[in-house]
Amino acid sequence: MKVILNCLPPARIDTPSAALSVLKAHLMNNGIEARVVYWNIILDGVLPSFERDTDMIHFDLLPYLYLIAGEQDDRIAEARANAYVKAELPGRDILNDNSDYLGGAGKIIGERIEEDLSRYSPDEGLLFGISCRYEQWIPGMVLARYVKRLFAGAKIVIGGLGSPDRASAVMKMCGLFDFAIWGEGEYPLLELIRALDGDSAGLAAVPRLLFREGGAVRNSDTVTGEFLDMNSGTFADYDDYFACLEALGRDTSAVILPLESTRGCTWNACRFCVYSDGMRTRKREPARVMKEVRRLLDRYRTPYFAFMDNDIVANDQGRLEKMLDDLISLRGQREINFIAEVIPKGFTKEVMEKLPRAGFGRIHFGYESLSDSLLAKMGKRTNFSDNIFFVKFARK
Repeated sequence: MKVILNCLPPARIDTPSAALSVLKAHLMNNGIEARVVYWNIILDGVLPSFERDTDMIHFDLLPYLYLIAGEQDDRIAEARANAYVKAELPGRDILNDNSDYLGGAGKIIGERIEEDLSRYSPDEGLLFGISCRYEQWIPGMVLARYVKRLFAGAKIVIGGLGSPDRASAVMKMCGLFDFAIWGEGEYPLLELIRALDGDSAGLAAVPRLLFREGGAVRNSDTVTGEFLDMNSGTFADYDDYFACLEALGRDTSAVILPLESTRGCTWNACRFCVYSDGMRTRKREPARVMKEVRRLLDRYRTPYFAFMDNDIVANDQGRLEKMLDDLISLRGQREINFIAEVIPKGFTKEVMEKLPRAGFGRIHFGYESLSDSLLAKMGKRTNFSDNIFFVKFARK
């Protein structure tokens, strides 16, 4: 079976998908042909050019909402979507402009999707994976219609969902999605492929899987199973991302490559947080992090990296300092720049000084309240003095 993993709008185009790239590498290591398609790049620019608020993603979703509205014969929703676009175009007579901007965009989307899908044969066993992160399931519904029309036997699985309830809700919204995986996806996806090939105990045995049976959506019989070993030799494969950029003549010099040094959250106690749902908390050894950084530097020739961890410290100051010391040493030989997120607890002045020396030009952290009592009620690990200390020395 051939697996096609799809990165869709409104995902950022200046960085490859960390999740899909690890999934691809994991499948390839297990003898399964896989490809990541960057629809967010292929379909970039289908809307008229206008100034956008970078904190908003709904404009990139408008063409797909318009297409879905058309499939449902919802003319009011179509008109509202077009009105949003017209309101952002400078110098337009909004009241008298009856142009169907999104109709033209929809046509371009259809042509580009059909062109890329033409590389596959209807006789192939195809499994299409669609991420639901950042509302990608909306353009995923549009893509699914083309897939099902062109390949009657193809199956579609959605992922990037934190709970079975969310997975069920999306499957019920779109009957074209055959399966959903919630939580970490590497081994459930591998087991799903084996089940579809007839090489395992069946769909009910696949961990954290939802599937259709008897006209209803049902859960598999287990939520436990194997999780990816963070210290194995599986490293993200970004080849498809760079191939897409190069095929379209895009600049690759400012690409930011994702890195993983942890999964889950070592604190996992904030009352409002669902970050670790469906995940197992674990961390990668500094030597493995360094091996991946060197590999990415040599393979892709970009010096920009972003850690996907919610906290690179991972409640292990010794591990952090070893990683910083290694990166400082590497930075003496190569240009490297990092973005990361931390929980600002237990940072000393000495560790703070190492961060910029190791190439960390941007550090993000949560500053939910100035009140210790509110922070305690939220279940936060940090207090007011931790946050102030971190800001003070970060400024220096």
